[in-house]
Amino acid sequence: MTIKLLTLGIEVSDELFEKLREWCYKYRTGEIPASRFEEEYRKLGFTRAQAYVICSDIWEKRYKRLWKWYKVLIAISLVTTSTKGSWAERYFEVREFTDIPEKEYPPLFDMEIELDCKEADNLGEMFKIIAFNYMETKGYDVEMIVSSELKYAGIQKIEEFEDLAGRECDIYMEIWDGGSTKRIPRVDGKFVGIDREGMRRFWNTFKLGSKYWENLLKTCNYVITQMREFRFTKHKGVRW
Repeated sequence: MTIKLLTLGIEVSDELFEKLREWCYKYRTGEIPASRFEEEYRKLGFTRAQAYVICSDIWEKRYKRLWKWYKVLIAISLVTTSTKGSWAERYFEVREFTDIPEKEYPPLFDMEIELDCKEADNLGEMFKIIAFNYMETKGYDVEMIVSSELKYAGIQKIEEFEDLAGRECDIYMEIWDGGSTKRIPRVDGKFVGIDREGMRRFWNTFKLGSKYWENLLKTCNYVITQMREFRFTKHKGVRW
């Protein structure tokens, strides 16, 4: 974690910030004279002018804590079951692209298929439940979803960055359809979770909000409510 001092736009480590704050408070409370204050800040790499601006920011709490974040891809792959045999099985993959703070990474996934937000007892389960509800809002039968076999549920880091702890986050979602042995769709690319090719049929972006991981039930319901507003209207793709 780093600290951003807002007036000068300087970013410093937690360790350096604590040293700056210590000498600033000693100066502001009269424990040390200005000359000692300036000297200590100079040792830390700052000019006399910077010292007073930085101390003012610290004293007035004009700074922000920056967290380490990961841009991630979450992939949920499943295969439907069929009484007609393996040739009629359908292959699907839901992909979710979002941002997760380092302190919440990696989320855990089990291999259960659930659609009720009340079952989201950890971050990974919430993302999985959101994925299955996304399929349902795009016209895939709930019975088909819950009777499917979950082949893969996992996460990959895409990028690392730093940003404010309270930043607003979105989730971009896609449904990839791998068809069946009998009906093969136009191929766009490879699935992430299983060795299968498919085509992208649906895609949308939804809001997660700020610090979405602190209330999983609220976040889960918030995203699904947005999905239902998009139901069958935007980026519908092709059903068959």
